[in-house]
Amino acid sequence: MRTTLSIRGSDHALVQRITHVAYGDDAQDESLPDGCWDLVFMKRRGRLQVLHTGLITHPVTLGYETGDEYLSIAFRPGVFMPGVPAMGMLDQGVLRPLANPRSFLLGPQAFEVPDLENADDLVARLIGAGLLVADPVVFRVLQGDPAGTSLRSVQRRFLSATGLTAKQLSQIHRAQAALQRLMRGDAPADVAAICGYADQAHLGNSLKRIMGRTPGEVVRAAARPGPRR
Repeated sequence: MRTTLSIRGSDHALVQRITHVAYGDDAQDESLPDGCWDLVFMKRRGRLQVLHTGLITHPVTLGYETGDEYLSIAFRPGVFMPGVPAMGMLDQGVLRPLANPRSFLLGPQAFEVPDLENADDLVARLIGAGLLVADPVVFRVLQGDPAGTSLRSVQRRFLSATGLTAKQLSQIHRAQAALQRLMRGDAPADVAAICGYADQAHLGNSLKRIMGRTPGEVVRAAARPGPRR
């Protein structure tokens, strides 16, 4: 049995991606900061767990057993659950209670646990119930359009919706873009210039602080033979 990985987009603008992984062997996987928070539906030894994770600001390594399986719905920055303080969820995960073996609770409402094919239906139900909303100011600023909003208001909206300032979130996105370029084989000096770092040292310090690895470590890991996920 081999480990399988499926990633797809969503019909909903609030969703960054939907991921399904089934582990054929014991494994350790690392989650890296990307500015998203997730609802994760995990099955281990026949038992279901529903985990609500906040944005992460540093790498998180998790261990998995043969037969483990999870589905993750990652929500875009600026999407939040009313009544759930984003700042209090930073680098945290909360188990959501189960209503029965096939559904979970958010407040008093029960929702069926989705699979890869019908995850969009769950998102639609959460939106319809008012449990998922998006801050339009955060969305506009992330698209490069801060028009008509004061800096103080922008910072307040970012902190409320994401738990981070606009600058902190921008640093995560820039480090993520740099990491992807390095993994494709771009030279660190070129990546520093393209991604807007002051110099190669600035790139190295930022990548180590946010992603937990230096540009050299990323390049060497990308060059190793073997399957990648």
